[in-house]
Amino acid sequence: MNKMVLKFVFGFIIYSQTCLSQLSQSVIQSIHSRGEAVTTPNIKFTFPGTKPAAIFHNHTHHLIHNEVGTFLFTNGTGHLYQLSEKDSLSFIKIDSTIFWGYNNGCFPFTYQNNIYNLGGSGLWRVNGQLRKFNFKSHEWEIIPLNKEIPVSVNYKEGLIYYNQENGEIYSGYYIPANSAVSNADNYIPVLECHRLNLKTLTWEYLGDFKNKLLPELKNIITLAHTSKGLLVSSNMNFYLLNFSENTIYLLNNQHQNLQLLLKGMDSSFVYYRNGYIFKSDAQTIDSVSFNKDQWKRIGSLYAKPFSYFLKEWKLYWISILLLLIALAYYFFLKNYKKTIIKNYEYKKQLEKEYSKNQLPHFSESEEMLIALIEKNSMLDKKTTIEEINQCLGLQNRSIAIQKAQRHKNISSINKKFAEIHKKQLIINEKLPMDKRSLLYFIDSENLDILKKSRMNGTT
Repeated sequence: MNKMVLKFVFGFIIYSQTCLSQLSQSVIQSIHSRGEAVTTPNIKFTFPGTKPAAIFHNHTHHLIHNEVGTFLFTNGTGHLYQLSEKDSLSFIKIDSTIFWGYNNGCFPFTYQNNIYNLGGSGLWRVNGQLRKFNFKSHEWEIIPLNKEIPVSVNYKEGLIYYNQENGEIYSGYYIPANSAVSNADNYIPVLECHRLNLKTLTWEYLGDFKNKLLPELKNIITLAHTSKGLLVSSNMNFYLLNFSENTIYLLNNQHQNLQLLLKGMDSSFVYYRNGYIFKSDAQTIDSVSFNKDQWKRIGSLYAKPFSYFLKEWKLYWISILLLLIALAYYFFLKNYKKTIIKNYEYKKQLEKEYSKNQLPHFSESEEMLIALIEKNSMLDKKTTIEEINQCLGLQNRSIAIQKAQRHKNISSINKKFAEIHKKQLIINEKLPMDKRSLLYFIDSENLDILKKSRMNGTT
């Protein structure tokens, strides 16, 4: 095998029913010399020169390698050991941890030659704290994040994938366990995928975990972190969960060598390096080739629901809605204004047309006088004063009374008619031979008005 330094932890989870008294020093030497980062959870072993506390035997253990050295992290305790080569291969405790039990099932890893652990459960809840080991003070320090996503990685709980190359940690789902909160949904998995950017120290929501593995979440066993994604097994099927590309792959055939990875898990651990999956026990290391051509893409891992976009772009949608309402109101008013103006103009036109053929209310005597003059005018004949006096019953009255009554009736007729048609109805002219006498008539235009008004029933 070619020498290669890997600076990250692989997450193979194992529960041990037996006690392994000693892990082969040749295996540790192989891992250390080749710079392979490996996880050995819950494998109970000791080395010459090492005097671990009793708690060491009851918690999951992780081998971590970077350019600084090879380390052993005891999950749930904060205990960190470094491999010493002075006399023989042995782990020397380098932390000064006093308190423990707050980070059971946390996810340990190395980034830029520093040692971290993320999340874990304890003190009545699952947390999402990021802790960094300080090599000067030999203590763990909290690194603030933009928000807290609960992380707990156990044998069949949680999906965590570490992309060392991009400096990103992916959480496939989490359980918001918090005993201090009374909530029926407190221990129901939240099927949301999140990404932690280790450069910016920020979590980002990627979408809801949606794929055919949902019914099998409780049966998923994490095997190894590979360059192509998280290698998991469920119901004897093998999957690659590529969170970076939002893709899930299924092994094309039931690879017998990969199935062997699931056997003897109580006394071995699995890791990935340079295109191979390695399985190591107390004495030997076996490898299985990892061929990307054997995997078939079967779908996406996560997707953002429509409700997310409504919530995320709430202000945007409200602004768009208000703008649409404003535009609709503007065009409505514009068209409504046009309609009002059009209707008004049409109404005025109707009134104008109607007024052309409309006559005011005349008295009985005025109606009789108009009928007389109209009849004569239609015969192209003008009406004399004597005819008017007779029509009004003034022939036996004095000249003064006759004149006054004629003037009163004709003036009233013309005034009423002018209010509508802006002109006089009855016109007079003097006799050519006698300037003191007048003749009365209605011109042809006014005769048409009278005719049309009678036809329309407005008289």
